[in-house]
Amino acid sequence: MTREDFLETFIDTIRELRPQYAIPFASMVAFLHPESRQCNAYAVRPPEVAAAMAGSDVAATTKTVLMVPGDGWSSESGFALQRNDYYERQNEWIDRLAQQAEPKIRQEEADERGIALTFEAFEKHFGGFLRSLPPFIWLVLKRPMVFFVASDPLPYWVLDFRTRAVRRPRGAAVGSRRDRPDRRRRFSPTRLPRTSSPSSTSRCACASTSRPAACRPISCSGACSRCASSVTSRCTAC
Repeated sequence: MTREDFLETFIDTIRELRPQYAIPFASMVAFLHPESRQCNAYAVRPPEVAAAMAGSDVAATTKTVLMVPGDGWSSESGFALQRNDYYERQNEWIDRLAQQAEPKIRQEEADERGIALTFEAFEKHFGGFLRSLPPFIWLVLKRPMVFFVASDPLPYWVLDFRTRAVRRPRGAAVGSRRDRPDRRRRFSPTRLPRTSSPSSTSRCACASTSRPAACRPISCSGACSRCASSVTSRCTAC
């Protein structure tokens, strides 16, 4: 789903329901792990939704209100909004939260390094995932998905969407030939020794021109530019 799809879906929903207020709230998340920090750029934040709403036809009937955690609303007093700069200084807030979470992330990474993933746990998790997929999913996901688990003697673990099965091929052990897909036989063309090319002479029917022709293993035919008669040459070495 693109950003435009996200915004259009929101506006279409408002157009259908016709509420008095619209409160975009589902993108109040931040990716703090170093491996996912770049995903923050793809989040569609509430101010972007509010701007799209303001430029649409539903702005005349529905008011968009930006709320943050801690804000409130009641039928008696209406909205209770607190001052914040979360969206104006979004990158600063994300950096601050990442610094706070860094010790915990490091500890979790250290703990994960000491845990060996078993095929049984992998099969239990992804087996349930495969069984939950809709019928004929293999028409969309036509190729199997392969995970490489270096700690296992049979490191290639496969999700087969056609059979809805989790497999671990026996013929793909570490160190086997199939474990080295990037190793390919390479052939280099044989270079023949260079020799001097003897010359030959071709003459047309009108005998008006005489030009050298390159040495070729077979006869070379052409036409004279002046009399259009055929010209055939063969090198003396052939």
